[in-house]
Amino acid sequence: MKLSTYSNDTKLTKMFVFRAIIGFSGACFNLTGLAMMILSEAVVIQMTAPVLTGLLAICFLKEKYDLTLFMTTVFSFVGVIFLSQPEFLFGNSTSSEESSLKTAGIIVNLIGSLLTAVTQITVKKLGSVSNPYTTGYYYGFGLAIGGPVLQIFQGIKDPQASDLFWSIFVGITRYFAHVFMNKSYALGEANKISLMAYLQVPMAYIVDIFILGIDVDFYSIVGSISIFSCVFITLYKNYKRSHQR
Repeated sequence: MKLSTYSNDTKLTKMFVFRAIIGFSGACFNLTGLAMMILSEAVVIQMTAPVLTGLLAICFLKEKYDLTLFMTTVFSFVGVIFLSQPEFLFGNSTSSEESSLKTAGIIVNLIGSLLTAVTQITVKKLGSVSNPYTTGYYYGFGLAIGGPVLQIFQGIKDPQASDLFWSIFVGITRYFAHVFMNKSYALGEANKISLMAYLQVPMAYIVDIFILGIDVDFYSIVGSISIFSCVFITLYKNYKRSHQR
């Protein structure tokens, strides 16, 4: 009995560490992607994470694959095409340097989305056997170790007071965001809970247009609408399901 308990505790610890590593890696890719693209475009690309979560949930959580997931996958793929605007479809409207930077930004954001999806599946696995604060603690511990390691390779600079303030502010808000996310995944299905992340899309456009004063490209808007429509497809499915009971 003791050996079994020890084995379960070891497995649980490994899952916590895995979640911390993947979460830290995903945060690095997401933050790097935000710096490489316009905020609204980067956020929209990162919103493919719920679709990837749904696909991974089929493999690892044995959740069902249905028409809704197929449609959201297609709309997300179409949205990414409009946002990336490949030359063989849209022609060369920008310089090669800008095009390469945007392509790199899309790749980085997609990797971040995939890692986010893996994190959400792991959190769902942990949700039924652990406290959400414990999961958040391991994630914060991973950031505390991984951050200084990356700084050593990138070069250490003396931060200004404003940098320290915003770093602490981001750290506190992200910690509580992960606590609430862990709690929500423990209470519901992974593919439904992940839809709430789509609320970041309109918020990002508000920041770009009204605060940063950035002109948004027409194709970017079309791609964003295509990806954002996934939430309405899923909500309609849930609405029909609730009225059939």
